[in-house]
Amino acid sequence: MYEPGKVVFKLGITNTSNSDQTKGEDADICGVVTDEDGEIRNQMTIVERPKISSGETVFPLTYEAIYDPGSYTMSISGEGVPPLSVSFEIRDIEGLLKLAVHPGYIDPHTGFTIDVPDL
Repeated sequence: MYEPGKVVFKLGITNTSNSDQTKGEDADICGVVTDEDGEIRNQMTIVERPKISSGETVFPLTYEAIYDPGSYTMSISGEGVPPLSVSFEIRDIEGLLKLAVHPGYIDPHTGFTIDVPDL
């Protein structure tokens, strides 16, 4: 979060193989954010995968969304992609909205964040 209440999602792809991956169309990797009632809040899709060199990570999608305090889940899925779900919370801390999430899923150089290993 670069400002209170606004979450910036950067969906990345890492090439863990020993060879370069060519550009791919119709990647169809989908990210869905749901609230604690299971209602969809946001959806985002990577539709084209850029060329990725061996060992490289690219971030083909950046998405910003504003959330009220509460609990949310970001689920990522797509063909050939192991499903991933990340829980996060927006917390009101002394009048500022902050993102609470497991430290493995957060950019430590942004403000308005709280590391919560249990999430």
